[in-house]
Amino acid sequence: MGARRSSFLLASSAWAVLAVLAGCTGAYRSQEEWFISGADDAFPSDRYVVGVGYGDTMKDADDMAIGEVAKFFNTKVVTVTRTEEQYDQRTNSEGGASRWDFDSRTFSRVRGEADLEGVEVVRRTEVHGQHYSMAVLDRPKAAGALRRSYAFLDLKLQEALSAPASDSDKRMRGLARGLYLMEERAKLGARLRVLGFDAALEPEKYRELAAELTDLLRTHAPISIQSEWPELAALLAEDLDRRGLVVLEAPDGAGERGAREGASSPAPAGGADAGSEGGIIVKVSHTLTTQRGPDGYDLSYSVTLSAVRGGETLASKHLAERLTHPNADAGAKKVLYEVRDDALAPFADELERSILGDYSHEESESSSSD
Repeated sequence: MGARRSSFLLASSAWAVLAVLAGCTGAYRSQEEWFISGADDAFPSDRYVVGVGYGDTMKDADDMAIGEVAKFFNTKVVTVTRTEEQYDQRTNSEGGASRWDFDSRTFSRVRGEADLEGVEVVRRTEVHGQHYSMAVLDRPKAAGALRRSYAFLDLKLQEALSAPASDSDKRMRGLARGLYLMEERAKLGARLRVLGFDAALEPEKYRELAAELTDLLRTHAPISIQSEWPELAALLAEDLDRRGLVVLEAPDGAGERGAREGASSPAPAGGADAGSEGGIIVKVSHTLTTQRGPDGYDLSYSVTLSAVRGGETLASKHLAERLTHPNADAGAKKVLYEVRDDALAPFADELERSILGDYSHEESESSSSD
């Protein structure tokens, strides 16, 4: 009987100790398990957007946590591409002339591009050398800031669209600015809807304004490209087309390019062509020489671009460079890509600004905060 009582007391004591230990463990888990579960009672999901990140350093963990919050909004993903070239010199079995094998590989990674205000890192810890962070965004507070920015864009949109139709240049610039503001406003609206708040969309109005701008560009600022380098002309036409400009007599023979979504396809009666007073002539001249050298092929090139309308130069760019490459054909392709990045892109930027103004770099909606 005494032995049984002793055993019972011993068992009761053991359970009591285990209960205390379990209580301590539970307290520890409630404080630290947020980095496993991704949740914390102090930041309920109906009020907060929560993101948890980890990394070798606390900064890495913070950045990842903030990025997880950004993912909630399905923010724009930017692809970062890097091309690596590898050359292998091989000699034939008789020890004769060597040749080069060329291998080009492209590696890509993606990153979230977020412009989020009000994100805070509220938890940090380190476990076995690994750092963890929790970032949160207060939904109502974020929605309030977004609404203020949304209202500011509305005011700027009304300003931009007040440009008179009687002045085609001012009207085109006002429409370009207005379309840009509508796109920025749509991004804010998408974030508001994700947060659970209403935001109006106006796709029909956007298409209507885009059609009006395209018709004005076709009538008052059509572009014709004159070049003896077809590949380069095609790249330039694609760049201008992406910006919504109207390119006539496309190098690929496809006809007119540059029609914005919702724009009417046929040119209006009496519309200008590239040779008329309103038309823009883009001239591209180039030289390219290739010589065999001791280290491969030496390629020297120069490109000159100019855009003229009625005797006025709207944009110009000159580029002259040289490069050495072990493969002549691959070297010629590299020249084309260098010209695209270092000459065509800045030239297209300048031409777009001359026609439509610097519509995306005017006063920012951020100036309305507070």
